[in-house]
Amino acid sequence: MLVAVVLTFVITEFPNGLLAMATATNDEYFRTIYTPLGDLFDDLVLFNSFFNFVLYTTMSQRFRDTFRHHIIAPFKRLIFYKAAQRSRGDYKEVMQNGTTDRGQDRASCYSKYVGTSVIQ
Repeated sequence: MLVAVVLTFVITEFPNGLLAMATATNDEYFRTIYTPLGDLFDDLVLFNSFFNFVLYTTMSQRFRDTFRHHIIAPFKRLIFYKAAQRSRGDYKEVMQNGTTDRGQDRASCYSKYVGTSVIQ
């Protein structure tokens, strides 16, 4: 995996580095080469970031587990929390008053489903 990450980095960054050195030594290169090709080389750098994410998720079980734990799971809990509020009929009351008829505030409702009270 490390070889693939380094290889994509070199392939995508090398043209940008050459272009930067060429424009630093000669102003004419900036007008003739950098102006038409600069966006293409910047897109290559963005592709490198995307491709690294794909490489990490396909090749590393540990990365997938961490990604699931920190990104996917909180998002699912938040969706579940909002769906539970709507199904109980508390959603409008909580949004308008900040509490339910049972005296729960938004933070305690949220912490019940997500585990932390982030909403104040």
